[in-house]
Amino acid sequence: MARLGPITVHDLPAEMISHAFSYLNLQQLVYAAWVCRQWRDLGFEHPTFWRALAVDRAGSGSFSLLKARMGQGRGRPCCLKVVIAGTHPLIVPVLIRELLPALMPRALTLEVMLDTLYDQELFDVLNMPAPHLVDYARCSEVPLAREIFGGSTTSKLQTLRLVGASLPDVAIPALRSIRTLSIHHFTPNGTIFPTIALEQLRHLTSLTFASPEVELRTPFSADFVELLTHLDLLEFYCPHSTVKEFVQAVPSSCLAAIRTIRVLYSGAQGSDLLDQLLAPLCSLSHLAIQRADTITFSISLQDEQSGFVRTVVEPLPNYYCKPDGNEMANPLFRNVEMASQLSTVTVSVSVWPHLIPYLRHFDSVGTLIVEYDWLSDYAPRPQRLPAFPFPGIGSPGWSGLTTLVLQSRRDFIDVNALDVLAFLDLMIAQRCKNLELRRVRVIDEMDVLPERFKTIVSFAERLWPRDDQSTSGTLG
Repeated sequence: MARLGPITVHDLPAEMISHAFSYLNLQQLVYAAWVCRQWRDLGFEHPTFWRALAVDRAGSGSFSLLKARMGQGRGRPCCLKVVIAGTHPLIVPVLIRELLPALMPRALTLEVMLDTLYDQELFDVLNMPAPHLVDYARCSEVPLAREIFGGSTTSKLQTLRLVGASLPDVAIPALRSIRTLSIHHFTPNGTIFPTIALEQLRHLTSLTFASPEVELRTPFSADFVELLTHLDLLEFYCPHSTVKEFVQAVPSSCLAAIRTIRVLYSGAQGSDLLDQLLAPLCSLSHLAIQRADTITFSISLQDEQSGFVRTVVEPLPNYYCKPDGNEMANPLFRNVEMASQLSTVTVSVSVWPHLIPYLRHFDSVGTLIVEYDWLSDYAPRPQRLPAFPFPGIGSPGWSGLTTLVLQSRRDFIDVNALDVLAFLDLMIAQRCKNLELRRVRVIDEMDVLPERFKTIVSFAERLWPRDDQSTSGTLG
């Protein structure tokens, strides 16, 4: 028999409410828990409340909330992020001596950034066993201790991210099985590339190393070269001269075995370094030019058959001038043979004005992907398609272009239909009859698009490069 009378939100099944809570962040979940007793119980039991723990300020209120969330977890595995600037009298007695020791036996991931004043107290906590830990990140200049996480040889640790800290040359039992390692140094303090320490990490498949100054002790040992050959990803963000020295010290057969390599680069390094990096790529198909951070961008090339990718990260100010006579420009942009092999080119909107004048030999490219990157979040709405920066230097003509893809790297965005048509006119792409919209919505005058395009399709996911292939930042 049908129920009579009004139906309210309290009539929703608990499973539906709990699913809706999964779209809320912690603060929103706490607000929702104030609505009624049922929502309080469902909210505090929801994994968002007890699984992903974070504290970014010191104080009795913050630590009390953290303790309550830990208690709600009832011993279940959880993730913890502690990023606190400065000092506070409760950090040692409450956070370091009470809460962190209670979390170590159940932590899945752990990220800690505290003032150096607390390094010694923290040292004792980090030497406690952490049997479930798979991901550890630390910001500190204190080297890792051999006894970290109890010196366990059966550690489940898979990912290690260090900022400021160095790896000692001695074997660390808890690191024996790690597969992903990231080391970042932001100050030139006589850093030595940890070849000996890396040789002991036999299961490593991803290595990222960044430093403004580093000493390489070459020639590299056979053990280290063998370790490199088993990597799927190698990122080396160091001064240009050091990058060149590193690449020259690694056998070409070793470089050819690494699936993805990303390095810092400048046109001043010449084409020899590029030739060494690109040698394994025999059938180029994709080129991506994307914003990396506020002052750098990346150039990625992918081999169609092997799927191997090579990426160089360059300073964007090197391209603030016209192409003619710019010795800092990447020689790839002058390589007519390379351009003729490409089927797809991706260009971020925020770097378009500076880079498009350099793309003069791409008239055979069939697909152009114009990507709205993270800087688009700050742009007026609806989004505008880019124009050409220098008077008299427009597009050389993308006569082979058949498909235009507009995609957003992050959230869905809006574009104007007339703006799309004007953009294609500037590109001199008369053969382009296909439009793909990926996380992009067209507004205003939508009826004009079917007159210009034979096919118009929309997708919720990005085309190449995928999220896991993008260079979203060189040092972070």
